[in-house]
Amino acid sequence: MQEVNKVLKNCIDFCEFPHRCHTADGRGEIIWKTLGELQAHAQFNCPKFGCDICYREEFQHMTRAQLFDHIKKECPEVHIMCQVCKNEYVRAEFASHKCIKDFYIEKLRQHQHEVLDHLADKLILNRRQKEGLGLCMKQACVEKHRQ
Repeated sequence: MQEVNKVLKNCIDFCEFPHRCHTADGRGEIIWKTLGELQAHAQFNCPKFGCDICYREEFQHMTRAQLFDHIKKECPEVHIMCQVCKNEYVRAEFASHKCIKDFYIEKLRQHQHEVLDHLADKLILNRRQKEGLGLCMKQACVEKHRQ
């Protein structure tokens, strides 16, 4: 590669170049910056990035950081995978999806007392078996174990 001419290098370092930056009214503002400033401005401060996931007009003029936050936190078209049922939903539908976990929790709440009674019976039986006590000889327990 050839070394850059000193005059050209001086021009690159100190001359200002025009740049049209998007403004809220849609006209665009022309700003003048050196090449280094222009590169930093374009990379971090210029609202030239747009969301190519949702393509909504209000999300078409953002800085790189704003675009990152938009995709990470608020873009309604980003797909999110439920860690329980392993299905993917767009963010707008994710909060309202009916997960298998929600189904089972609802069923458990409906039959809460029966589940607790069954678990208590199993725990008592397990404890008695571990301690070698055998089955409970009360009439209610004998009838329950026959079923």
